[in-house]
Amino acid sequence: MIILPIAGNACEHLAAVVMAAKNRMNLSLGIAIGSGLQISMFAIPFTVLVGWAIGCPFSLDVDLFALLALLFSVVHANLIIVSGSSNWLTGLTLIAIYVLVGATYFFR
Repeated sequence: MIILPIAGNACEHLAAVVMAAKNRMNLSLGIAIGSGLQISMFAIPFTVLVGWAIGCPFSLDVDLFALLALLFSVVHANLIIVSGSSNWLTGLTLIAIYVLVGATYFFR
């Protein structure tokens, strides 16, 4: 499940990276945030409705660990965005948090 968002939005992620490399950070952030909003506002509720329609219930009930992982990731990303600048170390910390959350879910 953790690879699905990366593979499903590979073109948008590539466009965001290309725009960031061209130092167009506003456009890059707009692409990246818009991609996440599309998934959270359409794909997840659509999956819940399809699950109900085919008789396979799927709820959005999350446990405390998932909520804290999401909160920590959002706060960390927000702190990086607010600074207005980026370098390789900030990107590395974002990737490290992604890997850390994925590994924690895997071994949990």
